[in-house]
Amino acid sequence: MKQYNVEFFSSDFTNVSHTNVSLASYDEDYISLVDNEITVVDTEVEVGYYIRIKKGRTEFFGIVKGVTSPSERVKVVSYASFLSLFDTDVLFDTDLQGSSTTLENALKNLINGLFSSSDASMNITGLTIQTTSNTRNWGFNLKSDTEGKHHCIINLYSVLITRALEKYSVVVKAVPDVQAKTVTMTIGTVGGETVNIDADLPNIVEKSIVIKQTNLDVNKLIVYDSNDYVTKRTYYKHPDGTYDTTDSNRITPVVQEIHSVTPDATSGKTFAELADSDAIQLFGGANYSNLIELHMVNDDSLVKPYEMEIGQVVSVTSAGRSYTSILTGKTIEEHTKLTFGLVRIDLTKILKRRQINGY
Repeated sequence: MKQYNVEFFSSDFTNVSHTNVSLASYDEDYISLVDNEITVVDTEVEVGYYIRIKKGRTEFFGIVKGVTSPSERVKVVSYASFLSLFDTDVLFDTDLQGSSTTLENALKNLINGLFSSSDASMNITGLTIQTTSNTRNWGFNLKSDTEGKHHCIINLYSVLITRALEKYSVVVKAVPDVQAKTVTMTIGTVGGETVNIDADLPNIVEKSIVIKQTNLDVNKLIVYDSNDYVTKRTYYKHPDGTYDTTDSNRITPVVQEIHSVTPDATSGKTFAELADSDAIQLFGGANYSNLIELHMVNDDSLVKPYEMEIGQVVSVTSAGRSYTSILTGKTIEEHTKLTFGLVRIDLTKILKRRQINGY
């Protein structure tokens, strides 16, 4: 049986050690960061090292989070996705929402500001960032921490990176080149056509499809003109994920928010324009309120899980029904499990995500 090749690199991509193991697995969940473990023998490894695991077409690159030594020669290494580096606080300018700056460039500038800065100890060696799409009129309804100002302190990963995928299908991806000692990051939507998967074919060894039955997200928005608090616009969200000002075919039960905007001569925008921009920030983007898990052999030639990237839009067909979703996680063990959609029913992950987002 072919073994997994495991390599450890220091932060400047110096190859510190390598070994082979017969068993290795990893769980990469873009929506809820998770830690993995691997046991190695007679191997030098420290917290903060990069880890690369390879076997055939399977490859994982991440960060060592912890090291324990149950015996003199054996070490248990805890590791996570490279993107876990971005699970950190940033100062965010709320005026970027709805501005001429694209979502991709806003993320690029924040990441560069953190990891290509005057703080050499925090910098990522060889980091370059490329944007591959241009998402405009974006927003996450983020408000300033101080009234009358336009900045807030947020978690870069849980508040911006995951929401960029959830609302706008924008993915942050890191591709290391250990020989060149570089990390190339791309920020953008995954190109190409929607991948069609028939979940009833025999190559799918196990499947689970959960559709979010009750939408407890905000589905009604009232925006007032703060100059008089009489003028208002009301927006309604519909079951297909769209929204407008038409009070019909609505999502129920009603979950309402009330906002206000202030048109003035400085902004040059009318009340309607400001209200529409506010609605975009709340309701805009795609809707993948489902959880689809498909298990298959690691080298499945129909689905080709080894080629699928986070952010890939798919159409999954089962029992005569089709579900549009997006790849958000991948688990490699004896089989590959592909996880699609934004819903999570694993209690541990739900609690962790609530703790990160403060609710």
